[in-house]
Amino acid sequence: MNNFFNLIFYFLIMENIKIFTLVIFFALVQNINFTLASEGNCNALEEKADEITIYPIPATDFINISLIYAQEVGIEIIYISGQVVYSNTFYNTVNGQVEQINIQDLEDGIHIIKFTSDNEIFTKKMIKITPNDTEEVLKNEITFYPNPATDILNIQLPNSQKVNIKIINAFGSVMYYKLLNNTTNKQNEQINIQDLESGLYILEITSDNTIIRQKLIKKL
Repeated sequence: MNNFFNLIFYFLIMENIKIFTLVIFFALVQNINFTLASEGNCNALEEKADEITIYPIPATDFINISLIYAQEVGIEIIYISGQVVYSNTFYNTVNGQVEQINIQDLEDGIHIIKFTSDNEIFTKKMIKITPNDTEEVLKNEITFYPNPATDILNIQLPNSQKVNIKIINAFGSVMYYKLLNNTTNKQNEQINIQDLESGLYILEITSDNTIIRQKLIKKL
């Protein structure tokens, strides 16, 4: 009789161990699946954020935002205090689509740009500055034409010991760069842009540590 009860007791213990082991196993599996899903969502979100570019940074009067393919993209510009100062929604966007936002009336400082796409939210930083007197003078001294341009871009430069010229595309990549030394007032520099794709670019000119940026449109 004792052997019989011992056998039953042993059987119950072993069954409980099996059940407990199964519970632990399923709990671990669920946790692994949740972790993998969370990491996957996080990676996808980071990739989507990396695809969106903002330029120029810092900005003075406007920013260009190169968007991604999405049915709906919401954009908000938020002060550090949390106040929303700009809000808009763009529909059926495509990769590389550039939207320009006027930020002249924003306060100087760091702002947060909040993007909402496919029920996912991510943010980027944007710096707004007010041009100083030196930048305004330089902007008046430099002229470029034609704009829009198709093949040749003419730039009239100021007196300067060193001038850097950059043409930057919608993704923030430098498509053209040239360094000029000891330029004279109204010196004309011609740039062949025939091989550039049509679209919106930034012409960035640095003269004696002062930077100005202007919009340039390339047409076929």
